[in-house]
Amino acid sequence: EIDNGTLDLMSSENISMLLRGASYIRHAESFSFDPSDKFLKSWSSQNSTFVHEVNAAFPIKEGEGGFFHAPSDYFQRNIPAIDAGFVYDATISIGIGACNNREPSTMTTSIQHRDGIFAANFTGPSGHVFYGPTSDQPGGRIGTGVAYAAFNIMPPSKDGSSPSLYRLTDVTPACTKELS
Repeated sequence: EIDNGTLDLMSSENISMLLRGASYIRHAESFSFDPSDKFLKSWSSQNSTFVHEVNAAFPIKEGEGGFFHAPSDYFQRNIPAIDAGFVYDATISIGIGACNNREPSTMTTSIQHRDGIFAANFTGPSGHVFYGPTSDQPGGRIGTGVAYAAFNIMPPSKDGSSPSLYRLTDVTPACTKELS
């Protein structure tokens, strides 16, 4: 399991040999490699009042499974989870889709909503979000708008006292315009 710079692997000589020199490439939100990212700045600017409102609106009550109570400084002590930017951008796309192709005071049909999503074009934490035909579907997010990052994997210590780590090696930035 990969989580915030560590790999949860059992330490063994075979795993250490396997990981030595290994790397992986994945999509990356800008907040994971750019400390001046707007999404990250907005995230960390949330104050205790906002946290209190979120805690009050949380539908699972204390003592029930899945309950979580965020401390007042949650957004200053934590970073967004991996793929949080993609979830955020998907949510924004749905909202934009509801607003696009709609006349005021009329209901939006599902076809209009879909077409409105496909018309969305904005920059979010996961990169430039725009839609069009892809190789396997008539409409989907175009991948050139997403940044990709390469990570080197560092094997766990021989005595098992430290986990495997991964370190950001390089980032291929997202394209900011449609390719023709």
